[in-house]
Amino acid sequence: MKKIKITEEQLDFLKKNLDITIDTDQESNSMSGLIKTLMQAQEVARQMHLMAVSKKLSEHEALEDFYNDLLGHTDLFIEIYQGQFGLVSDFEQYDKPDLSDPIDYFTKFVKNVQECKANNKSDETSHFDTIYDDIIIASYKLLYKLKYLN
Repeated sequence: MKKIKITEEQLDFLKKNLDITIDTDQESNSMSGLIKTLMQAQEVARQMHLMAVSKKLSEHEALEDFYNDLLGHTDLFIEIYQGQFGLVSDFEQYDKPDLSDPIDYFTKFVKNVQECKANNKSDETSHFDTIYDDIIIASYKLLYKLKYLN
């Protein structure tokens, strides 16, 4: 099967007007797909933070720091995205992830952010690079704390 790259507007049109199944791999690596991922990661970090109270103080604090960092980065990303591309109106629900392994979840999360950054490189979106980098840095900082600070 040959894969093609289409714009967000084209994808929205196809979803709304045609009775077809669309491979959403592209959507998860799109900038608007990243917004959904960032919002999910915020909620996951918050839930894991609250669940970690009975486990380790270091995990509890690391997740709280990450949650607060990610909150600011996500807000900035969405505001800039909406200023450039228009309002995001359909904040879709996401599947509830496995909350039992923070290291696994946030390792996958940071890889997703890196893929999205790589797949959306253009002169039109280069100003997002710093925000991507800030999210990646915060993620690896979290992973360091979760893995090595007990």
